Amino acid sequence: MKIKFTNDMQLVSEIIGEEQTMKLIAHLGGVSVYIPRPDHAVIRLYLERMGGDVKKTAQKLGVSERTVYRAIQAVREEKAQLTIFDAIAANNDKNWR
Repeated sequence: MKIKFTNDMQLVSEIIGEEQTMKLIAHLGGVSVYIPRPDHAVIRLYLERMGGDVKKTAQKLGVSERTVYRAIQAVREEKAQLTIFDAIAANNDKNWR
């Protein structure tokens, strides 16, 4: 017998399966849950899993390729940005030489 879910729960059921959806309802029934769009960390994780393929990553997550490229750019910017502690340590290294 096919269970009739609400539209939202039908979407969940299509992703995790009917049995897992029933467990979710049993444990969290009545609770409102917000599921955010993928952030840069999630996008980077999927990008790695997809072998660096931007197009496949975007399709898998339902985001634009531009969004994936923004996540890649954010990583580059994070690596390039020094913290105040990095700057102090670099300055201290110069003074000790």
